[in-house]
Amino acid sequence: MRTRFLAPVLLFAFLLVGCGSEATHEKPRNLILMIGDGMGVAAIMQAKVAKGNVSFERFHRGGIMTTHPLNDDTWVTDSAASATAMATGHKTVRGLLNLLPAQGGGYDTLRIFTELAKKRGKSVGIVVTCAITNATPAAFYAHSKRYDEQNIARQFVSRQLVDVAFGGGRSLFLPKGVEGSGRSDSLDLLGALESKGYTVISEPGKLASLDPLKTKKVVGLFALGALPQAPERKPNLSEMLEKALAILNENPQGFFLMVEGSQIDWAAHDHDAEWEEAETIEFEEAVGKALDFARKEGHTLVLATADHETGGMALEGGSQSRHTIEARYILKEHSANPVAFFVDGPSSERFGGMIDNTTIGQVFWELLQ
Repeated sequence: MRTRFLAPVLLFAFLLVGCGSEATHEKPRNLILMIGDGMGVAAIMQAKVAKGNVSFERFHRGGIMTTHPLNDDTWVTDSAASATAMATGHKTVRGLLNLLPAQGGGYDTLRIFTELAKKRGKSVGIVVTCAITNATPAAFYAHSKRYDEQNIARQFVSRQLVDVAFGGGRSLFLPKGVEGSGRSDSLDLLGALESKGYTVISEPGKLASLDPLKTKKVVGLFALGALPQAPERKPNLSEMLEKALAILNENPQGFFLMVEGSQIDWAAHDHDAEWEEAETIEFEEAVGKALDFARKEGHTLVLATADHETGGMALEGGSQSRHTIEARYILKEHSANPVAFFVDGPSSERFGGMIDNTTIGQVFWELLQ
């Protein structure tokens, strides 16, 4: 399914980085998709002003990406519809994860490319700073309405599409009656995971002790809900990413890993520019770690982007000499602004210029064939 995009006004221009000699038509063995939830171009610039340089500058290719949902008379998407587009290559309406409204009622299911990855013998990983049942991570393993997180948790266990998952959301895996449970039933989903061969951890300190040579399937849920805010978060996104890469890379068939800087979006909803800067910096530092891995490994495609922009952040004033800039938000919700994307590694020439979020899913499907 392809949706044509005819924009009456180009909302922003993005300088494309050159297409150099790194171009290759080799199919990558590994795919890494990094999503800064709600991260607009202004958020990236805010992080650059604070740091001087950011990892996005190291990519060989980039462009801008449209994010609108299936035609329901709006240009503004949500995380569920946008993540579905990236996970399947198809548009859907807001609020649905890998489901499509069917004629006459009900829903049709959309195939997720992680299903094909598993059939090809690859491992699948998810690393987030929200609950692993939130919309963006759930799009890579579940078919559901986005807010039915008890059902999403059940599907995480029953479908076993994900081999490595680090983040929050332990409450939805605890049976009703247990302290901290967010379930309305007696399902013990942590016990079910262990019975299926998963190592289950909840203490941040145990992440470092995981042996990649002995750990094939692991779920680390380090909070009942979301993880703490950056920069106090432990483990942070880079620490979870590096451990996930070490485990997933033991599979000679390769892997797919989705990493989300989940709370950039929440900071923007709150119009908290300082918090958004901290979250964006933590995310871009994790992007740098992924790029380091890919450049060393040599057979990994890394694509970093956002599912949508939140807050309509504009930048003004500030001082170059003091490395400051002033951020101003124009709305509390998501905007219709397109977002930036950056790509590096084998088959990166498949992306460039102005694309739609469905392009990611479509190309990843082809690369997994």
